[in-house]
Amino acid sequence: MIKTLKSIITLVVLCFIQTSVVNAQDVQNPFVGKWDAVVLDLPQGEMAGLLKIEVNNGNLSGSFTDKIMKKEVVFTSVELKDSLLNVGFSYQGMAVTMILNKKDTDTIEGVILDSYKIKAVRIKEKDLNLN
Repeated sequence: MIKTLKSIITLVVLCFIQTSVVNAQDVQNPFVGKWDAVVLDLPQGEMAGLLKIEVNNGNLSGSFTDKIMKKEVVFTSVELKDSLLNVGFSYQGMAVTMILNKKDTDTIEGVILDSYKIKAVRIKEKDLNLN
């Protein structure tokens, strides 16, 4: 009976540790996912698109795809620093920076080139099936 009790306790502890590791990964990368984004205040108006942040080989990466032109811009740098996501990319030959801040679990806001606001809402898996 004592051996069975030890086995159960060990199993519970292992489950707790595994859950903690998974939650820690989510906390470390709160921006990872697909986001329905809109860039505001552009000279030509708003630009809606799909913002993707991924982990590849332990590194953050991502892209932005304009919904109208369907042009994907791949990010050249993505770094999580002090709870902000710092992104770099090239657009029409110009180096562009974007800083994103987590507003809540499913909303991020930020600024591009210190001038243009960007807002994004997380796309849930069930929403992906509707597109």
